[in-house]
Amino acid sequence: MTIWAYDYGLYPLQENKDELLKLITLSTRKGIARFSVATRSDIDLRKIIKKFSDENSKEGTNKKILNSSEEKIWRRLSFLNHIKKGDWIIQVNLPKKNIAICAKIIEPYYYDKKKN
Repeated sequence: MTIWAYDYGLYPLQENKDELLKLITLSTRKGIARFSVATRSDIDLRKIIKKFSDENSKEGTNKKILNSSEEKIWRRLSFLNHIKKGDWIIQVNLPKKNIAICAKIIEPYYYDKKKN
């Protein structure tokens, strides 16, 4: 079992930050932990991992694998691939500063395109 902490106080400043944090909080309370809110399929970590696998199957290549958007997402969220059933997550500063939501993981990471 691993305990993972993600600090939403470090969330990038955005016009709609409060709205995003509210959406993430409601989703977590419904049983789906979110670490970002997006509806673009290019940020699905499984697709990014597949790019690594596809590229590694080619010998002698040194070309850049990820585009800049994928690199940013990978740096920020690649830890999701290591979260396992039975782990715990602590979402710090969610729903607001100095408050945290804790949850036990019951199924592995999957990309959910819909906002719920």
